[in-house]
Amino acid sequence: MADKPQDATDEAQIRALIEQWSKAVRDENRAAIRADHDADILMFDVPPPFLSRGLDRVHATWDTFFASLKGPFSFAFHDVEVTCVRMSPSLRQ
Repeated sequence: MADKPQDATDEAQIRALIEQWSKAVRDENRAAIRADHDADILMFDVPPPFLSRGLDRVHATWDTFFASLKGPFSFAFHDVEVTCVRMSPSLRQ
């Protein structure tokens, strides 16, 4: 049985993390964009390269992103659905 109060807390934390990250993008705060990502991140994105492995390569794609913008821009997520599932301690690595 799911622990509903903990699930709600987990969902709130995930939503806050998404909002912090999207604000960092809007503010062009590269350090904050990079924060909270695993060093071994694998990202599929546009523009090329469509696949980036590792935090340094992923972070480099932001140069292309910001170079393509002129003036203020919008960067936000809509219709986000978060599902929190507890893993058994024996399944964690």
